Amino acid sequence: MLQLDFMNEIVSPQSAQELLELARTTLKSAWQKQIQKPLIVRSAELRQKKGGVFVTLKLKGKLRGCIGCLNSPHNLAQTTIEKTWAAAFADPRFPPLRAEELINQPLEIEISLLSSLTPLPSLEQWHLGEEGIYLRQGNKSAVFLPQVAQETGWSKEEFLSQLALKAGLPPQAWRERTTELQTFRVQSISGLL
Repeated sequence: MLQLDFMNEIVSPQSAQELLELARTTLKSAWQKQIQKPLIVRSAELRQKKGGVFVTLKLKGKLRGCIGCLNSPHNLAQTTIEKTWAAAFADPRFPPLRAEELINQPLEIEISLLSSLTPLPSLEQWHLGEEGIYLRQGNKSAVFLPQVAQETGWSKEEFLSQLALKAGLPPQAWRERTTELQTFRVQSISGLL
């Protein structure tokens, strides 16, 4: 079952469906013993557009891997394939996904396509739960997708404090003038493996 968020449409419904299929094929091929053929991308839109992509995997509603980038030199199709594989097998917080984990446990796949980053002039202009945020201070940075606010129920201040901690900064670092805050919107595409 495919779920789409069209409020922030970055790609068409047909391209969104194809991205989900590419993610599924990437994961299924990891356990097949035969020589893999290159994945064919039908959508010209996916071959031409570039942008940020995050892939989140969940088992039984619990995070099992999440890897992404704010922008990529590759097209959306290639970036989605790379981030799907990385979320399953290279997220340092989890051991690599095993085929046995999927028995009687459907894997949830969520692909988040990111809009361009926009500087945030004031917190009043940020829509918690609708926009993700990127925080950077010096060489330390972190990002939270808008879904994080929906899943945690954090206030703006809690959200930003947790983001600063994720970046390896003190929790109040988001208040400092040397900290950059940028927002983005997400088109979310989700389904089961």
